[in-house]
Amino acid sequence: MIAKPSGDGVPAYYQKYFDLVLEDDLGFALDSGRSQMLALLNEVPDSKLSFSYAPGKWSLAQVLLHIMDTERVLNYRALAFARCETQSLPGFNEQVYAENAGAEKRQKADLLAEYEGIRAASITFFKHCDPTALDRIGKANEVAVTPKAIGWMIAGHELHHCKVIRERYL
Repeated sequence: MIAKPSGDGVPAYYQKYFDLVLEDDLGFALDSGRSQMLALLNEVPDSKLSFSYAPGKWSLAQVLLHIMDTERVLNYRALAFARCETQSLPGFNEQVYAENAGAEKRQKADLLAEYEGIRAASITFFKHCDPTALDRIGKANEVAVTPKAIGWMIAGHELHHCKVIRERYL
């Protein structure tokens, strides 16, 4: 079981995401999030992928790719810190990523398959990561964080965007 962390290595900014996760175990939270996301996306018709709820806001496909891009970046950070990386890792510009992801060319089935692969990799990594490695502190975007906290960020970030999708895209 990987319980929610507290204290050192938990960036204050991400507390809002931690608070969205009701499960007590990270593996269960990631798996539950996957089930919720897939159920939500199965409600979405292909024609809705290009929908944006307001001018200047991302399309639904861009939101989905943002969730996946963020999970990939966070997984890399968790891996790096679990393996004792001492260099500070850079931040990333989510807007630039979204603009260059090619969302308009994507089909729903492809997005779902990609999402499932990324989430499966996340679940496997955290499941098999040494417990002491999960508490190692690294720096990303000049903020101290542990791999354990990153796992919970992934779960909460996804729940945040599921809520946004339900409220503004469906």
